[in-house]
Amino acid sequence: MGSLARPGCGVLAATSLAALIGGALAHSAVTSAAAVQRAASKARPTLLTWNKVPVCLEASTAQSRNQGDNGLDWKSPQRTLTTSTGVVSLRFRDDETAVVLGDQPIPIGADAQGKPVILGDYSVIVRAFPDCDAPDYVFIAPAAQDRVVARRWFLDGRRPAADDSGVVEFPGHYGADTVVSVRDGVLSVSSGAADGDETTYQYHGSPVRAFVHKSAPPKYVAVLGKPNDDFYGSAAAAETTLKTAGQETFDLLRARTSVGKTKLFRGRYLIVEGSERGDFQRHGAVVIDTVNDAAFFIVCDDAAVYTGALVASSHARAATLERLGDDVLAAFRFAGLTLSFDESANLVCDGECHDER
Repeated sequence: MGSLARPGCGVLAATSLAALIGGALAHSAVTSAAAVQRAASKARPTLLTWNKVPVCLEASTAQSRNQGDNGLDWKSPQRTLTTSTGVVSLRFRDDETAVVLGDQPIPIGADAQGKPVILGDYSVIVRAFPDCDAPDYVFIAPAAQDRVVARRWFLDGRRPAADDSGVVEFPGHYGADTVVSVRDGVLSVSSGAADGDETTYQYHGSPVRAFVHKSAPPKYVAVLGKPNDDFYGSAAAAETTLKTAGQETFDLLRARTSVGKTKLFRGRYLIVEGSERGDFQRHGAVVIDTVNDAAFFIVCDDAAVYTGALVASSHARAATLERLGDDVLAAFRFAGLTLSFDESANLVCDGECHDER
């Protein structure tokens, strides 16, 4: 009787095994289909107008400090936003709404006394793309911002916590006409289409970590944040500067800016600025409008005048000056140089070239 039962158990076991295998295959097929669907979804372009980008955190300093969070008047239900970089939150600090990452306020510079300036405002709004639950990118701006002086910030939510987790300043503006999109893994932020003057910045992650004007050629993007020698060593990137300055002045610029790293101003102007190796008083700067491929330069010597005396400088065409003059001077000011264009469109010191070095 026992022997008669074994075949039945074997049939039952085989049947169960077949069912189990069939179920596993079905589950595998469903899982694979879901994975393919997710991959296809990621491959598709994602586009959101600014008012569709989710607001995750919004708070302002309250009139009374009896409010929650030590004096914040919350306008959003959430108190934190979790990213790969760390947990983003808003805290009351020095009568402002400070943006905090991983329990640490985010520094965005230093004041004249060297004290860190913390990212914050009286009213701050934090949006996430594509959503608040799993944000790839985080946009930070004053909620009731002054369109002229407000600074807008960006945090790459995909960066590992061990990596440099600082924010980068966004060179454009966030507003009703802003469109955020991801296509082929590239984040783009556009504004100004309604005015017929659309400007698009594309985010370049590690190691550049900057928003760059869409029309900037790859030859300039490749040298961003690199030692100045990398710029001069790139025939493509340095070609316009060589053509503008001539070989002799180009070699002088290369020597006078040998110490330093390239910077980017307003997502468009490449700055190559620094000093001669071993001689801080001999320095220079190059500003390149990457969109129009136009180069401007100065060579400065502080030996006789501590506030700078120009040894050589560039000349601008009238048409170029009319379009770019103010922005070029602002880029030089960003590099610490106070310059102007004279009546002949030559770069000259505006009083003193810079503060004492």
